[in-house]
Amino acid sequence: MGICKLCLQEAVLLKKSHIIPDFMYGPLFDESHKIIKATPKDLIDGDKKRISVPSSGEYDQDILCQNCDNKIIGQYESYARPILYGGFNDSKKPIFQTFRNQNDIGLTECLNIDYKKFKLFLLSILWRASISKRPLFDKIDLDFDEEIIRKMIITGDAGEESDFPIFLIRISDPLFEKSIAPPRRSKDPKDRIFEFMIAGIQYMFYCAKDRTPALVLLATIKKNNRLLMAHMPRELILDQRKKAFGV
Repeated sequence: MGICKLCLQEAVLLKKSHIIPDFMYGPLFDESHKIIKATPKDLIDGDKKRISVPSSGEYDQDILCQNCDNKIIGQYESYARPILYGGFNDSKKPIFQTFRNQNDIGLTECLNIDYKKFKLFLLSILWRASISKRPLFDKIDLDFDEEIIRKMIITGDAGEESDFPIFLIRISDPLFEKSIAPPRRSKDPKDRIFEFMIAGIQYMFYCAKDRTPALVLLATIKKNNRLLMAHMPRELILDQRKKAFGV
């Protein structure tokens, strides 16, 4: 028994709660069912040596009760999985249209993405990383925003589009597509940007409203169920990361 971090109720706590959903590790396993876990610098430099070889994803114990893990967060994971990895088979399935803008940047426009479900799914990863005791997530500390996001998840309230907007970038590089990197926080504490790199996608969470770039507000998931995902080669990711994270 203990106090669940999400519902704040006394309950039997699970011994295994994944911080990053288990299904997101699927593309990372090699033929030996091992994962390439590397630093962002190793990935950007193209270092193909295996840094470590875990055979399962990161999980924590005694942080969530079964109802919060399996039902509340689980409903958002069930929705997000086919969006990221395919499998929708109903009339409301997302529509993906890829094009290049006037600056020759590749973009994928995602339509029919449920604003509440997908945003809360992504925020649940950020929140779980913040409450986790695992060393992989030691750079993720939401401070006062941890309680705000907890309430959003438990009540099913995704807030406004400008509340914790998220920018997704598809990294065009085979090594990134088979790797996971330790999450990072922006070098300038005022920016309060948190970054996850998982299986070829960079997830950028912006927690400082007054410092969120206009491009992020344009691309983040909208209440009209639209999302823009950028496509960038490794070279552009390097430039972007040096500015934001000093890596």
